[in-house]
Order: sequence, then structure tokens, then C-alpha cells
Amino acid sequence: CTATVGLREQLAVPPRELPEALRSLRTGFDMSEAVILSTCNRVELYVASSDPVAATHNLVDFLSYRSRTRPEALRPHLYGLQSRAAATQHFRVAAGLDSMVVGESEITAQVKQAYLAALTAGTTGAFLNRLFQKALHSAKIVRSQTNLAQGHASLGAAVARLVRGVLGPRLATCDILLW
Repeated sequence: CTATVGLREQLAVPPRELPEALRSLRTGFDMSEAVILSTCNRVELYVASSDPVAATHNLVDFLSYRSRTRPEALRPHLYGLQSRAAATQHFRVAAGLDSMVVGESEITAQVKQAYLAALTAGTTGAFLNRLFQKALHSAKIVRSQTNLAQGHASLGAAVARLVRGVLGPRLATCDILLW
């Protein structure tokens, strides 16, 4: 989704609603398998379906239903990937290569949580199980065999470093800091 923050907030699936949303996506919107990754900066739906054209329409309908937004209003902000392109994007996301702070580690944990939630809800199968297991394994390899894990672990860490650089010793005297 390439949406505004406001629209992403409407599309977000809070953890407490995730099991119901997963079951709804799988059964009510005719997906063979489904995982929903919903973070502060992204909402991604990973699905398996025997009919990609119908699946694309059903995914838009699902997002429209969840966000109470007309499909026409959503379409300009959505993009869909299939097959190899979708798998490549997922591997990039899991490794932290497609994050606001490249290499941040929080996304890998969020991908794992999304996968475990779908596994628990019974909405994964052979295809998405293999995709998520391989992506998470690859993320570990990327972090352990490259310098990607060096530096900032998250956007918050990057901001904190910037603030320390700007304010220096004065930061220690601040009770509240608005940046």
C-alpha cells in the first residue's frame, strides 16, 4: 500500500482483530491461504489462490470492507505482486531491506508474529508456510553474514541518535522532548 498515514491507519489490523480478519479473508473472500502483516508503516496481505484475477478483486473488497472505504478510493493506493515478484518483496521485507531504516530488525519479528498468528488461526498451508519459513531463515542469514545488522536497529534508534547529535549534553537536562 502506498497510502497516506490516515488511510494506513484505517487499513491496519490490530493484533486482537487478526484471528477474525484472517479467517474472514480466507473463507469470506475465497483465499486458499492468508497471512496479514500489519505494522505501523505497512499493511501487506499474503495469499494463495488458484485464481489470481479473482483474488486481486477479493483483496480490494476485503480492504474496503475492513477500512469502510470505497474500493475506488483504495485502488490508487494499492499495488499487487504475484509469484516471484511477491516472494522477492517478502524476502526484502523480512530482511529489513524495505524499511524506513534499512536493516532495522523489528520488521523481522513482526513478520514472524504475523506468520505465527496465521498459523494459529489455521489460515496457512504448504505454500505460505514454506514462503514464510524460507524468508525468515534468509533474514537470519542476511543479518548474520552481512553488515546490515550494524548501526540502528529501528527508526526510533535513528531518531534518538540524531537528537543526541543535535542537543548533545543538553539532552540529559530535558524532561520532555518534542522533535
